[in-house]
Amino acid sequence: MPLLFSCELEQLPSDSVSSIQAFSSVKGIEQATVGQYDTFKKNIVIRGKSSWQYNMPRVIDMVNLQGDDIYITNSYNDLTSFNQYNPESRLLDGGFNLANWAAHYKNIAVCNKIISEVDATDAELKGLVGENYYLRALWYLSLTRTYGRPYTHGTDYLSVPLRLDPEADVQERATVGEVYAQIISDLEMAADLLPEATIRTRPSKEAAYGLLSRVYVWMTDPTDASTANYADLAISYADKVINSGKFALTSTASYFGSSEIRPKNMPVGTPVNHYFSRAKEENETVFALGVLASDAGIIARGKMFMQTYEGLGFGQYCASEYYREILASDNNDLRTNFVEPRYQLDENGNVKVDENGNDMLFNHKGYVQYNINKFSYMGGDPFLADIVYQRSAEVYLNRAEAYAKKALFGDGSAIQKALDDVNTIRTRAHASTYNSVDDFSVIYPSNPGNPVADGETPKNADILDVVLTERFLELAWEFNRSVDVFRNKRDLYRNYLGPHLIKGIVNWDNNRIIAPIPLDEMNANPLLVQNPN
Repeated sequence: MPLLFSCELEQLPSDSVSSIQAFSSVKGIEQATVGQYDTFKKNIVIRGKSSWQYNMPRVIDMVNLQGDDIYITNSYNDLTSFNQYNPESRLLDGGFNLANWAAHYKNIAVCNKIISEVDATDAELKGLVGENYYLRALWYLSLTRTYGRPYTHGTDYLSVPLRLDPEADVQERATVGEVYAQIISDLEMAADLLPEATIRTRPSKEAAYGLLSRVYVWMTDPTDASTANYADLAISYADKVINSGKFALTSTASYFGSSEIRPKNMPVGTPVNHYFSRAKEENETVFALGVLASDAGIIARGKMFMQTYEGLGFGQYCASEYYREILASDNNDLRTNFVEPRYQLDENGNVKVDENGNDMLFNHKGYVQYNINKFSYMGGDPFLADIVYQRSAEVYLNRAEAYAKKALFGDGSAIQKALDDVNTIRTRAHASTYNSVDDFSVIYPSNPGNPVADGETPKNADILDVVLTERFLELAWEFNRSVDVFRNKRDLYRNYLGPHLIKGIVNWDNNRIIAPIPLDEMNANPLLVQNPN
């Protein structure tokens, strides 16, 4: 087995490989691979510097903050600027953006070393090489999602430097099309080399298939029938995951921690044994970054989404008024249990009301707190949970979206197939199911799948709107909400309570739907071109 040289985790794409450590064992390669997961559990060091803004458990939610399902009650420099969409805020350049860029390229540097120097025909090492192909694809998909426009907007837009050679010097930005082609190539290699799933905290053959279903549905343009072949591929890869029989959806009671709506007077932060509190143990999970109790002081990501009744945690990322209103359109939808209003209680445990009879909530800096508990309750800890990258509910919705787009392209039989997959998800949530698109319009007359500005007449819903609304409800705060909207050439509705400056509609072709390249990296690499503001 040849020696493997893994650069230290201070690697940026503009750096040369200047510091290396030799590994000559399977154990060393395993440690280098697993070390990539640890990158997202802690503060990182960038070019020898430390900063509280290099906190990856916060940085990991950068794209989440661009959605319409969230509002922020506090300011965190450039991290908050991604929530704004106004030109002035996007000019802020701080450590969070740099940390996001750096962490991904640190991990890519490790992947490149392993892929280039480890013998994939070695039975002991084959799976590890496959894992690094998968991870490189995952990291590049995350980068292009953040810094490059969606594939459906045009493949010639600039994305990120596509660094594959561990010894390469500084590089210019590759195009979106080039980055997606590499992601697909890496995932095909991963699927060939990885074993079938046995545990959920390491990627598997099925994880590669699931990510390919995501990639291909992201590439399918609902306005361009020539991309129908991508929809077919998304369906094919989703079928491989679903039909494997290994990733059954978690049951209603286990998924929500109850088959009933959460009692209003249950103090916020009261532990609930729901799916996200034990994702690594659940069949629904395709791939998750596993978190341990010993990580509690490092990756208490849930603190940003939760402030307990006693005031522990920050609770600064809250469920938006818009999301809550759409969710409340179906009174039986159990997904309301993932939102915990921080009600004020009297000495008898009842919710206090004001002089007008309205329920009283705690607030943070003038904004009422609707906590999100999807990142809570591992081992009862209100701030700890596994980080789920892929689960079978998303795979069902990838397939549903692909069928919906085929229906828009003229395949009449695909409408029912899309509805069937959506109904599978809604049945678990005790939400009303659909026999037709008209049924959807009765429940959601505003058509959140394709929103318009206040005062405008809602657009007539189509089957894609049905699926996108279901993604909105089911996959809220799971990284890709704004991406789901903009890649489908839909606009984002943000006229709701919160400190964000632009209230109203964010158009899908807005320049500020993607992040600026970090200024530090622009200064270090003269070949880079900045994103327009």
